[in-house]
This record gives sequence, structure tokens and C-alpha cells, in this order.
Amino acid sequence: MENLASSNALLANMPSDILNDFMSRAELVHFDLNEPAMMESEFSGFVEFPTAGLLSYTVKPDPETHIEIASIGRNGFLGAAEIFGMGSLPQAAFWMVAGKSYRLTRENFGILLRQHYDFAQICRRYTGQLFSEVCLNFGCASRHNLENRCAKWLLLTHDRIGMDHFYVTQEFLAKILGTKRGRINFVATQLQTAGLIQYSRGNIKILDRAGLIKVSCQCYQKISGVAAGIAMADLHLS
Repeated sequence: MENLASSNALLANMPSDILNDFMSRAELVHFDLNEPAMMESEFSGFVEFPTAGLLSYTVKPDPETHIEIASIGRNGFLGAAEIFGMGSLPQAAFWMVAGKSYRLTRENFGILLRQHYDFAQICRRYTGQLFSEVCLNFGCASRHNLENRCAKWLLLTHDRIGMDHFYVTQEFLAKILGTKRGRINFVATQLQTAGLIQYSRGNIKILDRAGLIKVSCQCYQKISGVAAGIAMADLHLS
């Protein structure tokens, strides 16, 4: 199996003996754009550690609306509810950016949690980070304007996929940010005119991170700060 463990921040900080055990149990899986990873109130039976691409973690307050509450890329894993023995939650997840993931069965994830204290600690710390991000995003959606939130989303996506360019349609972005496509078009045009991004038919290229940070709300810095603190704690384990 191709070894991409260093591409996921959690796996990159695993002690070698734990990583070897993880790799012996994991399967590397490829995912397409918009492919579902977890359906609402269901559990797929797998835990995913992405090495490329981006998962959008969403809630559905009504039949027509999907709103993103967090995103998961190379920074984490999907399946945190398993740590607490909760097999299903009223959230869904799908691949916003096509990618790859190391997949564990629910059983193997449980074995690793029980047999390796450091593995459990890394996963628990990330779960705390994810919870913090969900809370910040809820506050952000109610207090900050669309341009702020769009810039924050672009920055977090840039961080988590590790590439300057990616594909996402205005319709899709409007859906997860809880707004209309026309408003996304207006904001994207503003950001492009300012020289911060290049956008054409769903293809986005980040041109000026520093400029996007200035446009983004403080929530980006807060989410990044929590992630940086977790990464430093995990680094001492490897």
C-alpha cells in the first residue's frame, strides 16, 4: 500500500510503533467530488483519516438546506463520535474536494483506542479541536458578514488541502454557507477584483493569503490557534 501517512497531521505525529499498527489495519481509499462519507443519523462503519481532499461536515436544519459546521482535511479524521461510543449523529459529511483517506473499520479503530494510549490522546485532542471549531462556526454564522466567512472558508480549505488551487462551484459554496448563489458570485467577484483569488467556472486559486486574512473574521485566527496548540501537544509524542 502506498504510504501517505505523513500527509495527515495526526498520523505524522504518531509514534512509529503505533503508526505501524495503524497501517497494518488501514486501507487507502480514493473519493470523488461530492461523494458522501457519512449520511445524516447514520454511521458508515468506517473512520476516515484524509491524506488529500476536504470533507464538509454539515447539518440539515430543513430539507433544502445543508450548512457546514466544520471541515476536515489532512488536519484530522472523520468519526470522532466513535470515541464516545456514539455510532450516529444528526450530521452528514461529504467530499467537498476529491481526495484520499486512510480508512479504518469501526472495530479496528476501537482496538487502536484501547491498545494505544497515545493514539487515543491524539484522537481525543483532535475531537476537542473539532468541537471548538463547530462552536466558533455557529457564532461566526450569526455575527459576521458573508465576505468575512467566505474568506475564512477559503483560508481553512487552503490550510487543509495544502494546495493553492481547488474546485468548488458557487452553488455548492452557497449551500454550505447558508446563502444564495448570487451573493457568493458578488463576494467572489470582490475578492478577485482585489487580487486575492482567481476564480473561473469553479476553479479557485489563492493568490494572496495575507490579503484574505485581513478580509477574514477573527474566527480564522482562533480556529488556527486551537489547531496549532493541539499540533504542538501531539508533536511531543512522536
